[in-house]
Amino acid sequence: LPRFKTFESVCCRLNTAHHGHVLILSLYRPSSKTLTAEFFAEFTTLLESLATFRCPVVLLDDLNIHLEQSTAAHVNEFCDLLASFDLYQCVQHSTHSAGGLLDVVITRQCDCIKDIAVIETGVSDHSLVTGRLPVQQDCHDFIPVDGRKWNNFSIDAFRSDLTNSVLGN
Repeated sequence: LPRFKTFESVCCRLNTAHHGHVLILSLYRPSSKTLTAEFFAEFTTLLESLATFRCPVVLLDDLNIHLEQSTAAHVNEFCDLLASFDLYQCVQHSTHSAGGLLDVVITRQCDCIKDIAVIETGVSDHSLVTGRLPVQQDCHDFIPVDGRKWNNFSIDAFRSDLTNSVLGN
């Protein structure tokens, strides 16, 4: 992803055996920065980049946009932008101690996060937002393996074990 001036971002890709990859992107836009046309242009560029991925995409954002102010022009512009990319904002409750929906979880309509919860932790003025992405957990087969301690390695015992194994017959 390109570097942006109006917000910070970090991205990772999780691999799952049953569902391929899941792209997780965390964004932060400082409240001290004015919400400008440059932000919307950069956010559009980001969404255009993400649209090329076929895997589920999850955006975890502290964009400091008061989404509860549904009549504000910048909120409508933001929501229209999400809708134009078939993206859905999953958090429906206030996430800030002073009120306001500032922290969001955004996915494609088909990848929607389940069981969204907003939890006041007392650690920050922002609440903890949790949810569940419907991706099955990988099941691993565990194979027992015998090993030897290298600091007590005996070449004679190793030769004897090797000779008496299926490899030595």
